[in-house]
Amino acid sequence: MNHKSDRFKVVERDEIESILPRLRFDNKTVIVTGAARGLGSAVAITLAELGAEVAVVDVRREQICWLTEAAVSGDLEYVA
Repeated sequence: MNHKSDRFKVVERDEIESILPRLRFDNKTVIVTGAARGLGSAVAITLAELGAEVAVVDVRREQICWLTEAAVSGDLEYVA
């Protein structure tokens, strides 16, 4: 089995920044589970910043409230 990293590509920051303006989620609704912390919260915030309406779900109800306050753009909906 070949374990070389030929399946992955290193992407430079300027390349990512050139892609983001074309990556929009306007008029899309997204559900993010495990959104109270870590990767789930980062995904939820990023999708909201890209124009999506984001419903965040997590078993840690108390910890998810900070997420809705942290998103400065987009809509995050608290789902208990």
